[in-house]
Amino acid sequence: MRTHLVLAVVLSLTLSACSAGQEQEEVVVETVVVTEQAQSRAQPTTAAAAESDLPSFTGTVREKSTSEVMKGRPAPNGEPESNRYYILELDAPVEFTARSPGSGPLPRTISEVSLGSTTAYGDDSATWLPHVNQRVTVIVHEPQLYWPSDTGLPLGMLGVGRSPEVIVL
Repeated sequence: MRTHLVLAVVLSLTLSACSAGQEQEEVVVETVVVTEQAQSRAQPTTAAAAESDLPSFTGTVREKSTSEVMKGRPAPNGEPESNRYYILELDAPVEFTARSPGSGPLPRTISEVSLGSTTAYGDDSATWLPHVNQRVTVIVHEPQLYWPSDTGLPLGMLGVGRSPEVIVL
């Protein structure tokens, strides 16, 4: 996930009196500095995604089991039913071009995007579980987009890599 910096600076000044016997006065000045990037994301919209020139996908985050991802077919590698897959169900199908190992760019029409999973090999639940059943826009850095080249689940689904930006709509 991309994190934007918001820096709060609190400056405490102690003023000394010029003549003896006068009390000291403490003045506190608070200044908030917001980076331009954070300010532009303060009220996120899908327009922000469009302006970024990065690929973005809008839809609803779903958590699915192995049998749900396989739509009743047997899992190719014997994946247990306890595995969880975080999927973005797109608002509408889109054509997208991504890379696949050993080949050039490949265009495909997609209706779902793989966001992550919770398996014996890794746990993306901290990132995606809070967004299950929420409508979001996911902004992705293009080098992280890929078509899978193996039989890992979810089969053939576009993956977004490890650090997409999520905007809750």
